[in-house]
Amino acid sequence: ELRKQEKLDSVIEGCKTDIEIFKRLTIWSRHQFKPGNPDPYPMSNGLDILKDIRSGKTGGFCGQYTYLLADALKSFGFFDVRYVELWRDPQNTHFMLEAWSNQFGRWVLLDPLYATTVTDEKNQLLSAWEVQSAVAAGKESTLKQSWLTSESEADHPSPKDYFSLFRLVAVSL
Repeated sequence: ELRKQEKLDSVIEGCKTDIEIFKRLTIWSRHQFKPGNPDPYPMSNGLDILKDIRSGKTGGFCGQYTYLLADALKSFGFFDVRYVELWRDPQNTHFMLEAWSNQFGRWVLLDPLYATTVTDEKNQLLSAWEVQSAVAAGKESTLKQSWLTSESEADHPSPKDYFSLFRLVAVSL
């Protein structure tokens, strides 16, 4: 229903790889609404999230972008999606997801709030665990945020602030 309602086939038109699809749907998710305060907290499915936010009933932030992206991916058969919670301290938390890439045979981190992925020095897309491991080892300088939209569109944090969110990582299986 989400795929049909939102005309998602046109969003991924011309994509030849799963990574291209992942990136296009991440950008699409980010463009659906401006970040706001989710109060009352909306349901966790894409159709309800869009209905509630577009009607002005509530707002949305990283959680709503992530649930929306997950449902968009699932609508194309990418069911291997898992949620990632980041915690630096009680005031600095973040929520995103990983999707399984058949193309690379690995989990790929997708952050729809900031419309970004993370790569290493070899330009390989990374999982949350790989990012957290690099941060824990003091190797943030080997990581690169790959913005999928212009900086002004998604209010990107600095690399230092962004990677500091990976202090503690929980993945929902």
